[in-house]
Formats: sequence, structure tokens, C-alpha cells
Amino acid sequence: MASLFHVPTLMACLLAVWAVFAILLSMAWYQERHRPELAIWSVGFWFGAFGALLLSMRTVLPEAMTIGFGNSLLLLAMGLAWLGFRAFDGLSLKYWVPLVPTAIWIGAFLFWPGFRDDVNARIALASVLIVVLSLMFVRSMWQGEAIEPLPSRKLVMGTMAIHASINAVRLPLVIMAPVSEQGGVALSVWHGAFMFEIVVSTLFCGMAFFSLGRERVTAEYKRASQIDGLTGIFNRRAFSDHVEAYRYRGVEGAIALLDLDHFKRINDTLGHGAGDKVLCLRGHGEGHLA
Repeated sequence: MASLFHVPTLMACLLAVWAVFAILLSMAWYQERHRPELAIWSVGFWFGAFGALLLSMRTVLPEAMTIGFGNSLLLLAMGLAWLGFRAFDGLSLKYWVPLVPTAIWIGAFLFWPGFRDDVNARIALASVLIVVLSLMFVRSMWQGEAIEPLPSRKLVMGTMAIHASINAVRLPLVIMAPVSEQGGVALSVWHGAFMFEIVVSTLFCGMAFFSLGRERVTAEYKRASQIDGLTGIFNRRAFSDHVEAYRYRGVEGAIALLDLDHFKRINDTLGHGAGDKVLCLRGHGEGHLA
């Protein structure tokens, strides 16, 4: 198992994933400056890439830089990813929230006696913080699903729920099968497999960021094609789609065509401009005809 999931190699893969998505998200934000979630996600992935770079250099740099600062950047990146989802859904941006797990990690590293030298204590604290952040992801996606259901939301919820569950499993494992360190590399029958899961989860979430944006644009175009620009109500295409949907489900019904308010007389007497105003009043429910 240890040879299959070689931790230094997995750290290099994690660095590559964070860096690739950081570049792609930065390019996307450069083209769409009106989308704050892209700015937040790109900054988060750059932090993640830098944190993964520091962790991959544990045998070169001091532990305060690698274990201390590197892990804090990865936690900050995860918090910023959650913040980006709030921006995506137009919710209030609580900038202080992503700083909390980072501050907890730095505080433990600096002031918890023996913490920096105990790999199992570090894994346990990191697991707790990741579980909390992952559940925050799931909750945020669940709230957004009620506002704007998009297929990729389910992908994010599923990925982060699994991520939370797997990290919760690490807590008893550090007691039953503790990890040892040799030359700055964690040695364990299970630690490498968990590192592989982190790489996969990061990859899935990065892909979901782009999928969510594409799905929103597709949904907006679909709504625009079904709404009459003058009245703001469903057009003929939308009406036909709804009828076909009811027929497909086997729902029985009837259609009634009514000529209300003698609308043709308004066009003939007052002109089509007046007729358009009347349609707008009718379409938005703001008036009535005598």
C-alpha cells in the first residue's frame, strides 16, 4: 500500500492540481471580471498551490515553513473555496470565516506543546478542521440547491460529504494505527491512501467550479428563450414545452382560448404603442382593463 500511494509523489500531484486550476480560474476571472466567485476561487487555488509546494519541500525548508505555514495555506484555500460558493449564490461574504481554521492551525503549531513534533496530533487536528469545512460546503450547496438547482451542486455535495466521512475515519486510525515519520515522510499503511483521496477530491471540486458556471449560463439562456421580452411571461415555445411535458407524464387537461378585454380594439383605436403598454401591465399583473 505504501509503495502504491507514495506520499511525496502524491504531494507533487496535489501541487499540480492546485496550480492548474489556479491558472484556469485566473484566466476565467480575467475574462469575466463581474463574477466575484472566480476571483475568490482563483486566489484560493493559488494559496493551495503554494501550500502544497511548501509541503512538498519538507526535507529542504524548515518545518515552520512547510508543516506550519504550508498546512495553514491549504486550510485557507479550502475556506476560500467555500466563500466562493457563497459569492456564486449571491450570499453575504463572511471573509473572516476562512481565517478561523487557519488561525486554529497556526495557534496549535505555535502554542500547543509537542504539537509540531507529533504527526498523529497534526493529522487529528487537520482532520477535524477538514470535516468542519467539508460540512460547511455541503450545507452551502444544499441551500443553493433550493435557490437554483444545478446538476454539479450534487457532485460537490457528494464529493465533500465523502471527503468529510473519510477524514472522520482518520481520527480513530491515528490511535489504532498511528503514523510514524522518517526523513520528513509519513509512514503508514493508510496515510498514503488518504492523501490520494485528497488529490481526487481537489480535482473533482475544481472541475465542478467550471461546470457550475456553465450550467448557470445554459439555464439563463434557456430561460431567456422561453420568456417574452415585452411582457415577461412565458412565450409560445415555453407553452408548448409545458404542454409536451404534461403529455409525457400522462397528465390530462384542457386548453381554453379566450379573447379578453377586446384587445384588438385598443391597437386599432390607440395604436400598437398603447397596446404594448397594456400587455406589459397585464404581463406583470400591475393593472387591468376597463
